[in-house]
Amino acid sequence: GSQLINKILLMCSFIFAFVTINLYIGINNKQDQIPQKYKEFLIAHPKYGYNGTIYKMRREQFPQFPKNQSYLDYTGSGVYQKKQIDSVVKRLESEFKCNTHSTSSCSQNTEDAIEEVRNRITDFFNAPRGTYSVVFTQSTTAALHLVGDAFPWTSESKFVYSKINHNSVLGIRQIALSHKAKYQTLEWDTFNKEIHNNKTVDCKKFVKQNMLIDESGFTHNLVAFPAEDNFSGLKFPLELVTAFEQNDYGQQFNEGRWHTLLDAAAFVPTNPLNLSKYPASFVVMSFYKMFGWPTGIGCLLIRNDLGLLLEKHYFAGGSVVTAGVDVDYVQLKPKYNEKFEDGTLDFQSIDHLRYGIDALEELGMANVQAHVWAVTRRFYERLSTMKNSKGKKIAVIYGQHHLNDSSKQGGVVTFNLKDIEDKFIRFSKVSERITEAGFMIRSGCSCNPGSCNNFLGLNEIMVIKINEKRKDCSDEKDNINGYPIGAIRASFGYPTTLEEVDALADFIQYEYSNYVEQPYTKIENAMGLFQ
Repeated sequence: GSQLINKILLMCSFIFAFVTINLYIGINNKQDQIPQKYKEFLIAHPKYGYNGTIYKMRREQFPQFPKNQSYLDYTGSGVYQKKQIDSVVKRLESEFKCNTHSTSSCSQNTEDAIEEVRNRITDFFNAPRGTYSVVFTQSTTAALHLVGDAFPWTSESKFVYSKINHNSVLGIRQIALSHKAKYQTLEWDTFNKEIHNNKTVDCKKFVKQNMLIDESGFTHNLVAFPAEDNFSGLKFPLELVTAFEQNDYGQQFNEGRWHTLLDAAAFVPTNPLNLSKYPASFVVMSFYKMFGWPTGIGCLLIRNDLGLLLEKHYFAGGSVVTAGVDVDYVQLKPKYNEKFEDGTLDFQSIDHLRYGIDALEELGMANVQAHVWAVTRRFYERLSTMKNSKGKKIAVIYGQHHLNDSSKQGGVVTFNLKDIEDKFIRFSKVSERITEAGFMIRSGCSCNPGSCNNFLGLNEIMVIKINEKRKDCSDEKDNINGYPIGAIRASFGYPTTLEEVDALADFIQYEYSNYVEQPYTKIENAMGLFQ
């Protein structure tokens, strides 16, 4: 009898456990499922949500996200996953590292770890081994500064750059001018031009061939453009890289050898970059924009046939083999990365980049691109069709969204809003209200005056004149006689959900359907504002 009772109790416990586990799984599955209301949208965007894992990932990997708020400034900074930080802590606890400028065992361990990360980076961007060197910097800006300082400018050189460029790229102009080089901007709509180039490039062969060329007899020119505009999110055709690198396209601007500087900072967090196909001379980026942690680490990728071309004017720390004291002499280390990495690297942070790369590789960059495109289209479609109570469209949107092509437009929606009288609403006030409602976005020109002024149709000379007395780019000076001199930017990342972009769209619809803007302070001398 007692054995029968024990069997019954055991069976009951099995049944109870089975029911409990399945209820638990059912609850979790329900909260992790993509809501049915998006069923129709998902027909056009089946790659949204990483096969239904987006909500589980957010629940488990992003405990730092504040409740009742939405982060929508991924072009400003990426975000880290919990497992990245867990792996960092585990590695710090289990592996001892020290300064690399020694022959000690811990020094060698550190050097090996950094070399592993260098290889992970070139592999991530599909650069064949031996074709690129990874030079670690503090940021994208520091990498750009390095290129400007080390480039072999002469009075015959020319610096050509797209009108759409971050201030950090425009700053190279000052270095070029100090060497009496000339400068020129590309046509505004270069991003829309078809680049006809029938020549294919094999990166390995391209590097080997160029290594046989004596560069000393040439005039060297530099062209700079972003893979993706950080203001509007439009994308440049990467065929421009091969067109300039093969020197055919650049001869219309200046004779000599042409080298491309690709600003990939806004592009690589949500798009795959293939350096085997588009072997730019120099590529710059910041890793915190890709995966949030660690901060303060960027890099310059230098194609290996160009390392001897760059001229270093300053030396320090670990970049030196030997230096004279009374005699003006210095012998730099021969490896490109050692030559240009002054002082002791942030070796712990560099070592931890591997976990951010792991996180993106686990998702797959093609999947990240498709997911981000889905949430971008959702927000654009909501915002572009939104009307106020008088039946007029609320938003003016900047970029290439109307093409509905992810090769032309990235995960950014930049916009201004209009009131029921069709007058622009001050973007600083809109940004303030959006922030109060729990959305983390950005407003202004995003440090990209060329993109901002051209999309808004502003005359650059007039804008400069109006801004002469400003002391900060983030003050409340946001319009000239009611016309905006900046905009609101929502940018999306791999963890962004449809619910988040819908919530922002719902807020804008609710808040601004019947909005009446207050009168502006008039500036009488604003003649010539528009292009």
